[in-house]
Amino acid sequence: MGKKISMPTLEDADDLEPMRALMQEKSDHVAIIVGASYLDASLSILLQHHLLEGKTVEGLLDPVKGALGTFNAKASMCYVLGLITKEHMQDVLLIAEIRNYCAHDWKIKSFDDPILAEMFGRLKWIDIQLGKGLLDDEPMESRFKMIVMGLANDAHFVARRIPHVKTIDMKKFVTENIDKRFDLPEQSASKAP
Repeated sequence: MGKKISMPTLEDADDLEPMRALMQEKSDHVAIIVGASYLDASLSILLQHHLLEGKTVEGLLDPVKGALGTFNAKASMCYVLGLITKEHMQDVLLIAEIRNYCAHDWKIKSFDDPILAEMFGRLKWIDIQLGKGLLDDEPMESRFKMIVMGLANDAHFVARRIPHVKTIDMKKFVTENIDKRFDLPEQSASKAP
């Protein structure tokens, strides 16, 4: 039986040095895969902070067999829960596509690859956050890293500020809200037979 992958935490996310070092020292190919992996972990952190604590959530987010284990599933779930914007989700899904393109084509050597350049051109986080065209003169490598870090930081920011979901006491909830369940208009005396 293989070793279980540990769930990322906000504390892991705060320690950016190992990820930055990998993205700086290695090939463009590795920088893309590592950056996407970091963003994937950031979405896991965001979901962990929004969902109930426990083994069920760990199972859902398990990257091997969890229903929310894929990059795309996490991005989509974060979006439908209102934790990220549609534009964030679209960029995350595009980064997943970029990662897959690099992971399945070992010949890609740099950010200058024409297919990558076209995909990078569709990323919108910088335009939305900093203004359209502001960093157009920056190398694609810098833009990609800035987008990955920006999207990840946005996820961490939200995770730190949303309250952790707690299981409700159903008996107490029903007792306190039973009248609201059958919120019928009061019958007036004039309508009585």
